[in-house]
Amino acid sequence: GYQLGSPTFVIQLVEISASEFGDRYGGVTPKHQVVGTGRGYILRDGQAIEAQWSRTALEAKTEWKLMDGSDAHFEPGQIWIALTNNEPVFEKVPEETVDTGTK
Repeated sequence: GYQLGSPTFVIQLVEISASEFGDRYGGVTPKHQVVGTGRGYILRDGQAIEAQWSRTALEAKTEWKLMDGSDAHFEPGQIWIALTNNEPVFEKVPEETVDTGTK
C-alpha cells in the first residue's frame, strides 16, 4: 500500500458543540463553529506555524494570517484541514526515526 498524506496539513481550532442531528443509536453529530475568528496551525516542511483564521459568513472563504498579521501563503497542491477544539501538542521526532521514503 501507499502512505496517504498531504504536503500541507492545517489544524483549525474551533468551538464544537452538539447539533440537533444524531443517529438512530443516540450518537450526536457535532456542530463546528467555522464562522468568526480563531487560531490554528499550518503544518508543512517539518514545521508547525501558528496562525489566525477568520471567516465572515458560511458563503465566504476562510482567510489565514500569520501571527505577525501578514498573509499566510499555502503551497500549491492538496491541503488537508482538521477541525478541533483541542490545542495540539507538538513533539519533535528524532531525525533517525523519520522515514523519508528513500532507500
